[in-house]
Amino acid sequence: MQVDNGGISSSATGYIPFTGTYLAIDECLSFLASSEGHRSLEIWVSTPEGARDGIQFAAAAERAYRSHQIEERTARLRRVRCPRCGQLSFVRNAPAREGDLITITCDTDGCGCVIREGDEWATYRMDGDGWVTVPAEGIDVIQAIETRRTA
Repeated sequence: MQVDNGGISSSATGYIPFTGTYLAIDECLSFLASSEGHRSLEIWVSTPEGARDGIQFAAAAERAYRSHQIEERTARLRRVRCPRCGQLSFVRNAPAREGDLITITCDTDGCGCVIREGDEWATYRMDGDGWVTVPAEGIDVIQAIETRRTA
């Protein structure tokens, strides 16, 4: 037996055309809606409904803060070897301020390898006669490291 759905075809799984960030903000704003018209936080949470919304807003805001990245963080690069020491110890350092450069540093004691965006860097590639030094821009080396391909 087939169900007559009136010519409407859809799947059982739903789809929401909004990003997770948008939905998290919308959830937070829905709890803040009851605060409109109140001049202070104390007046807003003095009613049972306002107190409930205040607690739910705090929980939703904390979830949104933990779930969605608001700033770039330092990250360890996996399965990428340092060209100097050969260790798997690269760390990508995010720019501290707008306009600062991306740097990748080696954490191995005594190595001190630093690749900066904008610096000239020597990469190597196999030629018919052996390894050849190829000059590269630092940002290209960083991108190659992040995407795990050769520069």
